[in-house]
Amino acid sequence: LPEWANALQKVRQGAGRLRVKIDQLDSLDFPRRGFALTGTVFNSTPTLGADDRYTKWDADFLAAYSVKEHTLQLGLKAGGPLNGTLPDYDQFSLGGFLQLSGFKTFQLYGEQLAFGRLVYTYQIQRGALFQGTYLGASLETGRVSNPVVTTNPSDWQTGGSVFVAVDTPLGPIYLAYGVATGGNRSAYLLLGRQQ
Repeated sequence: LPEWANALQKVRQGAGRLRVKIDQLDSLDFPRRGFALTGTVFNSTPTLGADDRYTKWDADFLAAYSVKEHTLQLGLKAGGPLNGTLPDYDQFSLGGFLQLSGFKTFQLYGEQLAFGRLVYTYQIQRGALFQGTYLGASLETGRVSNPVVTTNPSDWQTGGSVFVAVDTPLGPIYLAYGVATGGNRSAYLLLGRQQ
């Protein structure tokens, strides 16, 4: 493990968090209409027992629009420090399904985040037990600046995926294949909501 990872067991955190959320989406797992916007400011301070003093922000936006069985989603994410330098244990990450899908989960990790994606889904079945079965594809682009691992890329990366998804009473199930810049490839079998 890198030296900074060993410090995770020794860090004390104490912070205030302000979060604002507006959610007009018609579904948590497979939204077809509406939008959601979330903004967060996180202030770590020794006054509350933290070892490190810093403030960071992040914001997420998701919008969905459908025509019959066809749905297009636009997702945007960004974040970074407001003051201080973010410690290695509390930075931003990309990688994993729908987050530059060809990269491994959390493969890109650094102090500033910018990310966008388009996701298309086609509902091929609707039923009583399974609320829906979908075919989908995504296009993704993003960057993580000032990476913790200095050999990781800090410029804009692109990726995409194709997937089959089933909306079940236990949560969505995804079978997916992703690609990304530099020949990165990943396959996924996932249960649960994807961000």
